[in-house]
Amino acid sequence: MPKPPPRRSVVIANAGCGKTWTLSTRFARWCLDRLAREGEASPERILALTFTRKAAGEILEAVVQRFSEAIDGDLSVLEALGHPSSENLRAAMMEFARAIPRLRLTTIDGFFNQLTRTFSNELGLPENWRVAEETEIRAARLLALERVLEDRGIKECFGLVKDGMPKSTVLQHLETELLGSKGEMATSVLGIYRRTLLGRGFHAWITGSEHQFTNHLIRNGDDLTKLAQRLSELSLPLKKDGDPVQAFVKKRDLLVRHVHSADWDALLEENFVHQAGLPGGTRKHGSTAIPSEWTNVVQELAHHAMACVSKESKDRLFDVAEFLTELDAACWQAQAESSAYSFGDIASRLAVHGKLEDWSWEWLQYRLDTQIDDLALDEFQDTSVDQMRVLDRLMQEVNGSDDERRFLLVGDPKQSIYGWRGGTPELIEKVREKYSQSLEADAPLKRSFRSCPLLMDAVSHIFKDLERHAAEVDPDSGLSQEPELVEGVDWPDNLAEPVLSRASSLWMQGWNSHESAREDLPGLMTWSVAEYDKSAWQSANARAVATLIEQRQKLRPTATIGVLARTNKELAEIYLACKDLGIASVSMEGKSDLLDSLLVQQVLALFRMADHPDDELAHYLSTRWVFPHIASSVAPDLHLEPAENISSDQRSQVRNEIASKIRRQLIARGAVGFVSDIHRAVCGASVSIDPRELDRLAELISVSRVYEALVWPRPLAFVEAIEGHRQGNQRSSGIRLMTIHGSKGLGFDEVVLTGAKKSLGLLGKNEVSRFMTYEEDPIEGTQVVLPGPNGQIRPWFPSLAAVASEIRVRNTIDPISMAYVALTRAKTAVHIVVQPFTDSDRKKGSSVQRSFAWLVAKSYSNVAEAWMSAGTDNPGLVWALEDHGQTEREEGAEIQLESDSRFVDFDHSSLPVEGFELDRPPLPKLDRKARIGLGRGRSASATHDRRDWSALLEIRNDAVLDRGTILHERFRLLQWIDGSAPSRQTLANARRSAERLLGRVITDTSWESANAEFGQALQQPQIREWFVPEAHNAAENDLEVRNEFPVLTRDGDGRVIRGRLDRLVLRREAGQVVEAWVMDHKSGAIALDDDSMRDRIQHYAPQLEAYAKVVMDRWGLTQQQVHCVLLFFERGEAKVLPPAPKNVKI
Repeated sequence: MPKPPPRRSVVIANAGCGKTWTLSTRFARWCLDRLAREGEASPERILALTFTRKAAGEILEAVVQRFSEAIDGDLSVLEALGHPSSENLRAAMMEFARAIPRLRLTTIDGFFNQLTRTFSNELGLPENWRVAEETEIRAARLLALERVLEDRGIKECFGLVKDGMPKSTVLQHLETELLGSKGEMATSVLGIYRRTLLGRGFHAWITGSEHQFTNHLIRNGDDLTKLAQRLSELSLPLKKDGDPVQAFVKKRDLLVRHVHSADWDALLEENFVHQAGLPGGTRKHGSTAIPSEWTNVVQELAHHAMACVSKESKDRLFDVAEFLTELDAACWQAQAESSAYSFGDIASRLAVHGKLEDWSWEWLQYRLDTQIDDLALDEFQDTSVDQMRVLDRLMQEVNGSDDERRFLLVGDPKQSIYGWRGGTPELIEKVREKYSQSLEADAPLKRSFRSCPLLMDAVSHIFKDLERHAAEVDPDSGLSQEPELVEGVDWPDNLAEPVLSRASSLWMQGWNSHESAREDLPGLMTWSVAEYDKSAWQSANARAVATLIEQRQKLRPTATIGVLARTNKELAEIYLACKDLGIASVSMEGKSDLLDSLLVQQVLALFRMADHPDDELAHYLSTRWVFPHIASSVAPDLHLEPAENISSDQRSQVRNEIASKIRRQLIARGAVGFVSDIHRAVCGASVSIDPRELDRLAELISVSRVYEALVWPRPLAFVEAIEGHRQGNQRSSGIRLMTIHGSKGLGFDEVVLTGAKKSLGLLGKNEVSRFMTYEEDPIEGTQVVLPGPNGQIRPWFPSLAAVASEIRVRNTIDPISMAYVALTRAKTAVHIVVQPFTDSDRKKGSSVQRSFAWLVAKSYSNVAEAWMSAGTDNPGLVWALEDHGQTEREEGAEIQLESDSRFVDFDHSSLPVEGFELDRPPLPKLDRKARIGLGRGRSASATHDRRDWSALLEIRNDAVLDRGTILHERFRLLQWIDGSAPSRQTLANARRSAERLLGRVITDTSWESANAEFGQALQQPQIREWFVPEAHNAAENDLEVRNEFPVLTRDGDGRVIRGRLDRLVLRREAGQVVEAWVMDHKSGAIALDDDSMRDRIQHYAPQLEAYAKVVMDRWGLTQQQVHCVLLFFERGEAKVLPPAPKNVKI
């Protein structure tokens, strides 16, 4: 019998080596083993976590497949599952199928979301907290920043993030520095502060502020004046002909200006000062030796500058720590007010405030309403320290038990490319060390089921030389002096070694030999040189890539091609180059490539006009080319007349009519149906339309299904979602352009790798944040925070240079991993496209020597020779590695690839024997059922109903929308009519909130007018009476008001209702809720007659009744105890809805 797999282990899985197969097999076997031990498989007692929903879905499907394969008699699967009986297999599979809704096979974010919802009170989060969009979270943080700045004063904050930055620029960058750019919270100053909370916290900042960076002292005024005088009187060195060296005159004058302006940062940045004053400096300026009297004066000035910079940095460090403590608290407060949090916030909150180690395992499981016996963790190299802190509580329990609990951790440090967002590959080894007594040895996964033998041999050949290559091309450790001791820091023994060498050694610790299980696959690796264009290398590179794609697509029309680059800018150039060559079915991922289509832009223009009839650009777009004819064939009454053909006094009316007709079409057909009908009309048009336009329009149909719920009440929200959509992985296109980050987890028949010389460097940038953190052990967190001066100042302070060197080592892991990930995406072929090798590249220490391109070129000496021989005048294919060996381009000839015929034969043999055609797949049949809406938004009006469309057909200009939004915000602040008036600050916050909802600035006139209407509404008797306690038959102390109460439920037709209830009033007796009022505020409806008003009320009734059902379920109330009230505040009417009939399900 084969040896059973370890109960608890860590598995290192090379790229494409069956990680999902291993996870799914272990999951299935754990179920079968428990079935044999306990009589039940209990798959819901296994917690399996990965990073993406796609990966979680793949693992779930793979588990089902393993069971099916075993039942069908697959010997390899049966062996992996321990040869269970047929009866046990079927029993385990059936139990697994029944348990799918309860399975704990999910993402880390999803599990953390559940943890946080379970322990929201302990974590200090509001009851109605939610994971929100980044824009909403950022708005809350900006509000927090405004509050702190108002308390402290903007001038006091100038010095907090300034590091040689002019004051006029500081204000502009304050927001970015403190809160980070969009999507980059982790690298912001606040992100750094939150990371320190995992270590020594505030004390780490204090330690940095108390550290002596230099022993030099600040000179007093008289001494400094004398020193400046000595500087100005220095004798100039002479040339051989006796004339003074004029370059020294300029340097002397420059240093005098720095002294007089007290710009000590600038003085230390001067290269001349480095040469004259730094230990190990050349003591030469150009070819002239710097006289000793100059050296002495410059060194004295440098020592004074060091003392000044040190003092300013230390003072700033202490001030920043205090400021960030306030800002962090203000951010949590502002986010609590809007109940908006990110997944990063959740992980941070759990890690810092969770105190999971204080809770017993039984209590934790009880609160989670689940039993967790076994634990499987996927892609662990991308785990952050925050996440590790939380997951370690689970690992302690599972690995610390002496029973049959199982544990599996799968990861690959070589594929760690998310260090910039917290991924810490060292954590895999930390887990191994911490649980070494519990873990058993497990074989690494080394055989690739994706890539051919040639490519696996190439990967091994290239990276086995990494450490030797690093030692040759990067002699710089970043240190010129030995660093002094710093509290909480134990400098590593290899600190003096070059950065790239240290990073390479760390990266290679996770190395395994690479093998291929696909002996049937042909292999190819090529090296092509783009045309030389110094000023526009990306365009020249893009043309070379597009030409290569065209050639490979003609040879292998059924093959998938992945074009990988480090940046989206490179990909955008390639996309345009492919268009110029007429290459069809190219998708650019990482941004919504839908917007490259004129037809898509025109369709979205209609949605814009439906929301904003006065949108002139949308009107212009929708009336160009053949689109008016297409639109009228879909909707005969929709006449898109160009603005220039309409008299100026009629344009507003015409646009309103167009908007009304579009809204009617969207109601009748739905967003997906409307776009689908336009697509059909385009396909049937008599004019010739580029197939790429048809592809984009077909893609828009698919994407529209995702965001259709956003169309109402604001079609513009649908447009913005489409514009911000990042295309997923399932694409019909055979050619996919994406960043290397986006390619993680994917595989292609062929890969084109671009930018290997210019943008894919192996060495991390020599840049640090404005504040540097030092973590000797990532699990222990930050030990000290130090200032992060630029690379020109750091050499003066050895301890700062040492910390920066350590950070650069960590930052170098990602680029090496990116090169590895790029190479291992391909199944059969990798094509590397590089820029020409120039004369400057031949110089010692040139940047090309630290690029991935040079690593490959030096691994295969023939590549280096061919590349250099091509120079700048001979672009094209210069080298190829085929199954039979290497081929170089001979002068005046082109390489003829012998593998071409093998690829054609292989592709042909992989196709179905009968009925194979390469025609376009048929268009999907778009059979649309009656539309069921998905309610979103702030009130009941957010979800439309089939019985009355008048609310949706109303054309609302910006002024009306502004007024309605402001009125909603004012009512949100209102508790009782006789309560205290909101403060000026509260009103300012409400105005900002309304502006964020509208996406534009509210004018003073609109703000004042709407507030006046708010006051008038409260004077209306029917409105006013609902904002006094007497309307609820109780004293104010017995009532609780909850404005903006979150709701998620379904109505009687099964439609999802999601939104926020404007006002909920609860009446309590003896602490128990005994009665409730569900109230929704409505604007508009002023001009409706009685019949239309009844229809409007019926339109809102189902959703309000669904809201009432949520309240009944929440507090155990009957229908008679929950009252539904509609407040039409502009109309001055309140409508109390009767309870739904007992035979009507709500």
